[in-house]
Amino acid sequence: SAWYQSQINNPSRSPYILHGRDRDGDLLIVLALEQVRKGPLTYLVRPGNHHNGYYGGSFAPSLQQWISRGHGEEFWAMVFAKIGGNDALFIEGFSTDHFGINHPLSHLPKIEATHSAMRMQIETDWKAQYERSCNSKVRSNDRRCERRLQESGSLSYQVATDRETKLEFLRVMLKQKAQQFDALDISNPYQSPQVVHFYEQLLMQEDDDSHPAVFVSALHLDDEILAVNFGLIDGGILHGLITSMTVGATKRFAPGRLLLLKTNQALSDQNIKFHDFGIG
Repeated sequence: SAWYQSQINNPSRSPYILHGRDRDGDLLIVLALEQVRKGPLTYLVRPGNHHNGYYGGSFAPSLQQWISRGHGEEFWAMVFAKIGGNDALFIEGFSTDHFGINHPLSHLPKIEATHSAMRMQIETDWKAQYERSCNSKVRSNDRRCERRLQESGSLSYQVATDRETKLEFLRVMLKQKAQQFDALDISNPYQSPQVVHFYEQLLMQEDDDSHPAVFVSALHLDDEILAVNFGLIDGGILHGLITSMTVGATKRFAPGRLLLLKTNQALSDQNIKFHDFGIG
């Protein structure tokens, strides 16, 4: 609804939230699309093109299977008929692959995400899980990177437990994100004062039991923070929101991956069952 309301008065884009039901009235699909006008052309595009992972919509398994059995043209013809006046559909990025069910709309009856974030189940013995999941070459490279970092100073992993430390990690994370976006020469969505205020307020609400627990962890090399992981723990799941990593010389030793491995160990120790890595 936030996206829809923000686009209502946009002269170059018209928002649509398409939903379809079967003859019994059961919901089969929720699909957001934008009608975009550029020059003489009008076409449909997924909202947030290139910037989000929820563009695939939510499909009931029966509808998803029907589309995958060769009825894709028929399905999109129905979409075209419902939202008329289009010259083309920009379909890049749509996927029928099923990566998981941890989707904002997955709780609805008969709805299943066709494209969602990667979610890993965390076992009680993370070390054994890691040994089994990664081949010897990957494990050897992980050990090499950690050893090289340790040769440069005192390497440590920390889960922030008090609000001040979490705020400190948040500020480092926002600074690292700014450096990353600057290096990529793209706009930084985290520089907005409103966005910063949102994450700060998220930390402030943590004492209320009605809110998920904020989880912030960091990888340190001496006094420098190399990488930060920021997320929410709710219902036995760590929902990843933002990760950041240094752009300095130590970047080549993959501190972000090492932080991920250390975080999974911490989740295993706390009996957290899943790590949802978010949509990047």
